[in-house]
Amino acid sequence: MLQIGDTVDGFHVVRPLHEGSMAVTYEVTRPPSEERLALKLMYLRDPQFQERLRRTAEAQRGFEHPHLVSVLDVVEIDGAPGVVSRFVDGLPLSRWIAMGPHPVAKVLEVARGIARGLAAAHERGLVHRNLKPQKILIDADETPHVHDFMLGKVMDVAPGSAMTQMGVTFGTPQYMAPEQFRGAANVDERADLFSLGCLIHEMITCQRAFDGPSLMVIYQAVADGKRTPVTELRPDVPDAVERLLARLLATEPDDRPASAREVLELLEQDPALGVGRGGGDTLAPLEDLAPPA
Repeated sequence: MLQIGDTVDGFHVVRPLHEGSMAVTYEVTRPPSEERLALKLMYLRDPQFQERLRRTAEAQRGFEHPHLVSVLDVVEIDGAPGVVSRFVDGLPLSRWIAMGPHPVAKVLEVARGIARGLAAAHERGLVHRNLKPQKILIDADETPHVHDFMLGKVMDVAPGSAMTQMGVTFGTPQYMAPEQFRGAANVDERADLFSLGCLIHEMITCQRAFDGPSLMVIYQAVADGKRTPVTELRPDVPDAVERLLARLLATEPDDRPASAREVLELLEQDPALGVGRGGGDTLAPLEDLAPPA
């Protein structure tokens, strides 16, 4: 791991930001601009995972979107592939959720931003496959920024390739679509829409849509579509929100919206998805909501 104050390949390490099971992310600067950047280095030495990181990063490089964290460069440091991206000064969505409950209208505003980012990524051929609260940053204006497509899928990869086949359970179980449990080759953009439904459910209720003490219990809940409707957990949630979630969280991909663009159109054009019941946007009492596990 790099240390605070290290200078490597022209980058000055300011501080570590996050360490995961396969990679570590640092805040860095690069003279002469001293612009704040994020450097993600994969320390897992599996060549297929490293190639996936390079491929997804190259697909993003130079692509600017207000709801995606922009990838500026792909580097290699001490034999490890790395991704340099813009630094977003914000909180992970998981912390934003823990600060709730938030007004329904605010949740739907954040959901629209995430849907815009997903639509742009999907139209560029990128599927995230690991969309969860930790993969979304909320800045001071409460604007969401989707980041870290490291486990993503570039849709022009041949279905039978080793990159597509590797890893049976890409992603995080509580946010994975049923087909994702069955293998990486079965996943397309609609898996991200399932994850988006999980995020909206959690943003509204401060509870995960699907959870349990073991992988098998979680998978069974996901496969059965077994969750408590948000309208039962918060009395101010419009029925239209639950109807949208029922579509996003459908167990069969064909029963979900066809694209993130379609979801965005629903969120932007359906007046019933703007405010809570009765025209207001009151909050459910805090004691009625459990914090996320």
